[in-house]
Amino acid sequence: MATDNTFYIDGTTFANATAVYTNEALTIKAADGFYQAPIEGVATFREQSGGVLLAAASCTCAVSQALDFNSTPTNLCCVSQTGVTYFIDQGTTFDTTTGLYTDATGQTPAPDNTYQVNGTTTFREQSGGTLAATATCPTCPVACGAITIPSGGKGSYSLNVTLGTDLGAIVVYFNPQSIPDGVRGVYDSVSYNALSIPNAGYVKSTSGVSNAYTVLGNASDGCLPSTPNTTVYNYYDSISGGSWVQNGTESVTLNTGDVQGGGISVFSTMVIPKPNANPQTMDLKALGPCNSTAWSLEVVCPTALPSFSSGSTRSSQLQACADTFLNTFYFAKQYTDRNDATVVLPKINNWVFSDSTGATVLSNGFYKISTTQTIEVVNGVVTAITVCLGTLNVFDSSTTATTSSNACSDSVNTQYYHDGTPGAIPAVNNFVYTSTAGTTKLPAGFYRSDGNVGGNVKYEVDSNGQVQTVTLCP
Repeated sequence: MATDNTFYIDGTTFANATAVYTNEALTIKAADGFYQAPIEGVATFREQSGGVLLAAASCTCAVSQALDFNSTPTNLCCVSQTGVTYFIDQGTTFDTTTGLYTDATGQTPAPDNTYQVNGTTTFREQSGGTLAATATCPTCPVACGAITIPSGGKGSYSLNVTLGTDLGAIVVYFNPQSIPDGVRGVYDSVSYNALSIPNAGYVKSTSGVSNAYTVLGNASDGCLPSTPNTTVYNYYDSISGGSWVQNGTESVTLNTGDVQGGGISVFSTMVIPKPNANPQTMDLKALGPCNSTAWSLEVVCPTALPSFSSGSTRSSQLQACADTFLNTFYFAKQYTDRNDATVVLPKINNWVFSDSTGATVLSNGFYKISTTQTIEVVNGVVTAITVCLGTLNVFDSSTTATTSSNACSDSVNTQYYHDGTPGAIPAVNNFVYTSTAGTTKLPAGFYRSDGNVGGNVKYEVDSNGQVQTVTLCP
């Protein structure tokens, strides 16, 4: 705040004076500091330094402005904000001010940082005491995990997903519903488009184009264009308020071999390796070639894949059965098993890898995964699970029933075989077979088994011949 006082000058006006004095005789110079003559206006001031008045300068009064700040535009717009009150030029707004200051005199620049007015989608960066022009906030990534995807129209979609610094495998579960949708993941500038469908296995575009989409869904839907086809699609790159946000257009080519189909209304599995802390985001790309689209998505945050003990790669099932457990390999669970801790061995159509990040799939061949079971692997996906001869255990059972209540009333009148504990009925995750040869698994359904245990027990078998539940009948 200025202080009024009486001083004396050696000129006819303050503007042409050379010094300021404290006495009328002009023999005692005033202290060094900043001076202003209100009678001549208050838009300028002069500094006295070493007893000499310097040239006039314009006043830069500032007014307070509440702001948020963070270290980078992405952190500020997408992660977190810290509130602060600084000052801007009088008569301006934050978007038009030429400076940002820590004091009302406008003399001290604010610290270098990224600033915005709370609730806006623009920002300005202060660097070296200079405030850059107003810019629009970047597209914010969504967090890995289950992601709510709004329905959309014909278009190209890109979703930036934040992953953090953890290492491991990024497991993407993608469900196209029924209308055809293309999908690919992009991490560290590498595209991934191979998936495993839970009821069909390995699927990938056969076009040979590195960044091609693999199109799942109803491959015979008439909305699909003939390939090859290049179309300019509306481009959507973020979700706001439950709707996609369009950001221009994008030309996309569907190649011959991209449309694979399958995976209708189920979650197929894609595995993307993340062996390093950075980059910390990935892009999930989807293409809706039809006039409407809706797909579901879960991106599991990077973590080590579950492991299992195994023999080495063998060229036949017989060789694998004779193998010993010398290796630790890894598998990616299907969507329905992703949170089931009891699933400790790979199932049919699971991805299998030699490392916990999912970087290297197992070679084609046969592998021993338990004392009784082997798997066959093609293209890094389990295509079959078979039993080693002479390892199955007999038990008494009913035949197949369509409901659990029917099974509980059926007669125990036949013998089947399982790969679990000898002398017991099959347990959850055991496989069950029609003969000791282990060549044919029981069909899906409900069965009763009480001959070996003296109790009234029902067990449920899935389409892979694996026991899912074992419970007492009412």
